[in-house]
Amino acid sequence: MDAVLLAAGKGTRLRPLTVSRPKPMVPVANRPIIQYQLQLLERAGVDRVIVPVEYLGDQIVEYLNHRDSGTSFDFTHDNLRLGTAGAVGRLRDRLDDTFVVISGDLLVDLDVADMVRSHDDTGAAVTIALTRVEDPTHYGIALLEGDRIIQFLEKPDPTRIFSDIINAGIYVLEPSVLDEIPPDQSFDFSMDLFPAVMEDRFVGGYLLDGYWNDVGRPSRYLQANGDALLGRFPIHKFIEEYRWMEGSTPLMGKRSRVGRVDISCPVLLGENCLVEEGSSLRSFVVLGDGVEVGKDSILDGVVVHEGTKIGPSAHLRKCIVGRRCEINGDVELAEGTVIGDDTKLGSGCRIGSNMKIWTGSTLGPNTMIVPD
Repeated sequence: MDAVLLAAGKGTRLRPLTVSRPKPMVPVANRPIIQYQLQLLERAGVDRVIVPVEYLGDQIVEYLNHRDSGTSFDFTHDNLRLGTAGAVGRLRDRLDDTFVVISGDLLVDLDVADMVRSHDDTGAAVTIALTRVEDPTHYGIALLEGDRIIQFLEKPDPTRIFSDIINAGIYVLEPSVLDEIPPDQSFDFSMDLFPAVMEDRFVGGYLLDGYWNDVGRPSRYLQANGDALLGRFPIHKFIEEYRWMEGSTPLMGKRSRVGRVDISCPVLLGENCLVEEGSSLRSFVVLGDGVEVGKDSILDGVVVHEGTKIGPSAHLRKCIVGRRCEINGDVELAEGTVIGDDTKLGSGCRIGSNMKIWTGSTLGPNTMIVPD
């Protein structure tokens, strides 16, 4: 079976984390998001994945070409201008049987093979994975009648909401559906293709009962990491060594060292990390490979990407720090802050809530940045 993994987008809402790497390569629990998706597809028997890429696509190509699995990968380029469905439509000559489409920015627990069986049983032209959310205004919403979607509306105005069931970004399609997509023209699955198919063909709905997160914004990204460590996302299904994540000791990679530190698990450390004595790791903490934390620092519910150095007496709370950053001593990062890759913060800097510091920035000592 074939699958199409949509990975051409810019990940704009997740910036600055996506300034220098594509969104599918941003790590959750120290593994690229794309890895979890590929494992779902491989379990379902998918043996070829076609990947439309564009924005920083060379990083995705390199990662997949070095992946040790029985899956083959084909790549297409110049996809952004075509929209989600348009990028898949140009593959009509390569797809001659039922196939799966998955968005490249999802963290999801799904039995893809069961979804395909449901699609076959109903005889649908398209089957859309669905999930329930509290606020559906940011998504396409669906109204179900049995297994059939009888109404669909993309990103509704609050006055037009008729359901809390949303499009989860995973589809099973018959190749004949691609005939609905005009060639070399921007065309979207939710805005254009699904309404067209629903006019005269069966569009099925497959309601998820497992974890789903579109990792669309920094808050959702931080939540995804916390959910992985806290067991809400069943990460042990994907990474065997993470089965002890809920234990009372931190899970550490090779050659990582921790001094006399106050630790409130779950905590995940990559390889070659160092946490010096007197520090505290609280709530949940994810440190990428090579991260160093100086004496007497407090990290509370934070994600720090690989190669970053944090000086002594720093205080980071519910924030995200990118790769290869230099966070000097006595720095405070408030809740919701996102620090882009290769950023330097001088000693005594204070960054207020929900601020974004762009990739490659340098802030001198005692700089204060707070919301208006």
